[in-house]
Amino acid sequence: MIIAKGFLFAAALLYLAGAAITAAAFARSRRSWVVRGEALVAGGLALHVLSCISCPYGEMNLQHVFSLLALVLTAIYLILRLFRRIEGLPLFLFPLVFCLSLVALVLPQEAPAGPDLPHFLFLLHVFAVIAGIGGFLVGILYAFLYLLQERALKTKRWDACPSFLPPLAKCDAWSVHSLWGGFSLYSLGIGLGMVWSAVSKGVLTSWTQKEVAALVAWGVFALLLAIRLKTGLRGKRAFLLYTVGILSILAAIAGIRVF
Repeated sequence: MIIAKGFLFAAALLYLAGAAITAAAFARSRRSWVVRGEALVAGGLALHVLSCISCPYGEMNLQHVFSLLALVLTAIYLILRLFRRIEGLPLFLFPLVFCLSLVALVLPQEAPAGPDLPHFLFLLHVFAVIAGIGGFLVGILYAFLYLLQERALKTKRWDACPSFLPPLAKCDAWSVHSLWGGFSLYSLGIGLGMVWSAVSKGVLTSWTQKEVAALVAWGVFALLLAIRLKTGLRGKRAFLLYTVGILSILAAIAGIRVF
């Protein structure tokens, strides 16, 4: 456990350094510095992976959730970065990754529930759910970037909107795509969780408060996403709509410790 936490601490420091250099790059219009920030974050990801490998996972707890969420968000960004230039997002994503890692460090370390590793299906379930939530967060960040530019256009305060942000159309399209991807992965995670429950317990669901909360959160986000696609909401209303959905999912995750 000490080794795992040491790797995570080193990863958080690299995430912080990457976020700081990226912020300086945008403040001084030094785009080449962004690559240096990404390199530091990539190094943090490598250490983060070592932390997860050396961590004895028993029953999933909030510390694992925050740690895996930071790891998945970083991995998603770096994979996408291989195929396209993503402007503006690192300025908000890297500090978020650092904060998630910091929360994982601060939360108390719990001993594993037993010597055996979780069932393989359970691991797939966890990673699919975490990746889905990562997709939601990326979608919300793009919706926030859209909101910033829309407000600057309405108030005609161009200086309040950084020039490095993607165009409105790209922010909206990437937000929807990220949300769809997140919802698909979250749905896959829910399905894998039911399969794991059927294999290990003989029932699809035990209808515990935690499981019911996860299903309710899925239904809430499905409804909100359907409203977004049908009405074409954008800007402030869309951002608030997405925020309600992600809060419902995070509330269900909190049930990992509460219930």
